[in-house]
Amino acid sequence: MFEKSSSEKNLSVQEILNKYGVHDIVVPKEMIGLLRSDHAGETGAVWIYKAASLAIWSDAIREMALEHLPTEQNHLVVMKYLVPA
Repeated sequence: MFEKSSSEKNLSVQEILNKYGVHDIVVPKEMIGLLRSDHAGETGAVWIYKAASLAIWSDAIREMALEHLPTEQNHLVVMKYLVPA
C-alpha cells in the first residue's frame, strides 16, 4: 500500500544521502540536540502521510498522501543519518 514513486523505488540509503547532498556531513555534537526536533518532525510527517493514505472517504487525500510519503521517508533517512540514536 505504501508504494514509492518509480523515481523513488529501490534507492539505497547511500543514494538518498547523495541525492540530498548530505553524504559527507558530520553534525557537531553540540548541535545534535538542536536537530532532534527536526528528526521528530520527519518521523511525524511519515506517520501522518501513512495515516492519510488510509482515508477511505477521499481519493484526493489518499493520492496526495501517497505522492508525498516517499519524500518524507527520504527526509527521515537523512535525519537518521545526521542525528544518530
